[in-house]
Amino acid sequence: MINLLPPLYKEGLLREEKWKIVLNLGVFVFAALICLSLIFWTVAISVEGLNKAHKILADAEEKAIKLEEERAVFLGIDGLMAEVKIINDNLTEIISFHEEKVNFESVFESLAESLPPESYFTEFSYQKKSGQISVCGFCSTRERLFELKQTLEAKEDFKDIYFPSSNWLHPNEFCLNLKINEQ
Repeated sequence: MINLLPPLYKEGLLREEKWKIVLNLGVFVFAALICLSLIFWTVAISVEGLNKAHKILADAEEKAIKLEEERAVFLGIDGLMAEVKIINDNLTEIISFHEEKVNFESVFESLAESLPPESYFTEFSYQKKSGQISVCGFCSTRERLFELKQTLEAKEDFKDIYFPSSNWLHPNEFCLNLKINEQ
């Protein structure tokens, strides 16, 4: 097909076609902007509604807490709750004391079992911070003192057993230091 239109008319048709394309694109972009703004508007309304709902729930919770406190004061539970808290604190301290406490009954039993015949203890002291026990006593002979040392060293209840050298010079009276082995 041969196009016999004059060049001026061809130019006008081309401009008209470009104008229609620009007009269609403009309408499409405008419609897209309107849709986008409507989407943002609905999201803003939704977020505002959620904020109001959270605020209403928070106010209701505050009112409930306030009413509960007033009821507690009215019924006298407030003082009772303070007493319960004090008692709980005291019980916690007692429990922690008993957990840290050394069972001296087992320490004395273990020391008594280690003591050879014709020997006895005259002094006993305990230092809580270091867990150090100092014991003084009487042994009839050096052999008994050596037997006591070997027996204590063989026991797993004690550690860091120290016999001063003066014990071997004067075997009748002895002193020793040891620590309780915490298991």
